[in-house]
Amino acid sequence: GVLFSGGVDSTALLACCVKLGLPVIALTAAYVAGSSDPPDRGAAAAAAAALGVELRVAEICDLAEIEAALASLAMSVVDMDVVKAGVALTTHFACRLAAEAGCTIVLSGGGSEELLAGYARHAARPDDATLLGESGLRSLYHRDLQRDHAAATAHGLELRHPFLHNAVSAYAHALPVKLKLAHGTEKRALRLALEKHLNVPPEFAARPKWAAQYGSRFHFALQKLAKQKKLGTGRLADLVASCGTKLPPSSMALVFNSAKDAANAYHTAKLQHRAVVAVIPIDETADPTLFTCADLFAKAIGLPLSQLALPGYTARLCGQRTVTGDSGQRTDRADSGQRRVSGDSRERTVRADSEQRTDKVDSGQTVTADSGQTVTADSQQTATADSGQQTVRAMAEALCVAREVFGVHGVIAGHVHNLEALLALEAACELAGLRCLAPNWGQSNAWEFLLSCRGGASSMLCVRGEGFAGRVVSTCAELEAVGSK
Repeated sequence: GVLFSGGVDSTALLACCVKLGLPVIALTAAYVAGSSDPPDRGAAAAAAAALGVELRVAEICDLAEIEAALASLAMSVVDMDVVKAGVALTTHFACRLAAEAGCTIVLSGGGSEELLAGYARHAARPDDATLLGESGLRSLYHRDLQRDHAAATAHGLELRHPFLHNAVSAYAHALPVKLKLAHGTEKRALRLALEKHLNVPPEFAARPKWAAQYGSRFHFALQKLAKQKKLGTGRLADLVASCGTKLPPSSMALVFNSAKDAANAYHTAKLQHRAVVAVIPIDETADPTLFTCADLFAKAIGLPLSQLALPGYTARLCGQRTVTGDSGQRTDRADSGQRRVSGDSRERTVRADSEQRTDKVDSGQTVTADSGQTVTADSQQTATADSGQQTVRAMAEALCVAREVFGVHGVIAGHVHNLEALLALEAACELAGLRCLAPNWGQSNAWEFLLSCRGGASSMLCVRGEGFAGRVVSTCAELEAVGSK
């Protein structure tokens, strides 16, 4: 069986099965109560009919049945949150239907978003699409795969992810970004393959992405269930947390990489009912003010401060140089300009003063910028890589101490836009055997969120900025006034 939404990924899997002559059925699940038709139900029916495949739909309308399913899933899905709950319900009911139909194996499109630039964030930052994909793959098991396999094995099914097969994933990862993203369209290469090689009608190859919990409307079902329990639709995390006997939450440490963003990440984690048990500061020699903020914040929330701090690893803390672990891409920023190294393409961009020039560099070739600065490609790249790896290893040592002392399973960081810093932290976490979460990635409203949301900050102290250090703001209006200056 194929877990089928009528989206690009599941349509590709189903079309491949048809082309190979495999016996297959399509399976989908949807919450059908209410006046709105689940988008996935109609799309799946049309796509399955076009491919000549039988579609079976689990139509759920009873909130009591959904609550019972949540309680069952809570005992096997690790760190179940609102997103995991909505997707897990979709998988749970579709897999139940598959088992009833006599299936033993079900196929899922997991991993395609990361490999083929399928998210809006890839389109928003095309130059970073590959690195964003690598970051997503690092967290894929804890974020998606464990949840999906828990839902499938509960019904005696084996779940497989063809996009994550070694040969498929290597090929997809190596595709140029310009083939994955074109004219603002995500997963362009896959959409073209559907039309040209799998004979899928264009209207199905062009279908926009719908997250599973929205396309199936199980997110709406959670909202209705929360309202029924008088929790309100804005407290879905409380609903998920109260859905039955859950696995104990993973213990996490907060990396205090930036005062407001780290505080925002902590608050988001608490709203998600995550267990934060310690604070890991950035080394005092890298940024004394930030270290002091970490110490004060830890005391304010009643958590211990790790005695072994992380070395400075963001652009601001590393003398304007960021490291990215094993990703294959490094960025050096010096006071006189910028030199960017882009992995296998051997492309170097040298910025000096206001001028910029891009050269293709052969091994050992020297590039001279307008300022007179000379760098040797191989030696400079090797030095940068060695320095980056030393920083990552030092970070991993500090994280190992936190793991042993506090028993943490991962870290939560306040990274929002600095991809190189996030990748460095992820690489260090891999070495230390820890998870890495950045719950507010891509969000720029940390101040506003903290001041306005439930349980947030009552006021904030500005610790930097000429004319603003020492000022306390307690409303969004005051914050806007400070920001405008």
